[in-house]
Amino acid sequence: MKGSALNARERAQVIAKLARYTGLSEDYIDRTDLRINIFRFCKELLRDKHRTIGRLDSRFTGIDRDSAGESSRTTPA
Repeated sequence: MKGSALNARERAQVIAKLARYTGLSEDYIDRTDLRINIFRFCKELLRDKHRTIGRLDSRFTGIDRDSAGESSRTTPA
């Protein structure tokens, strides 16, 4: 709720919690200004393994043909 009014310590704490809850890196969360878009999340979570996750069911993974992109072209099923 504080948004940009977070002080540096509070922001670092929020980033650490979000990283722990989501599996995303703290650096990524910081770069997105604490705003995690669902389509980018599906692409980013397994980016290092060249995989994407399903938007509706993350148990499904797909091959990431463009590992530099921001979103996947299809949803794994």
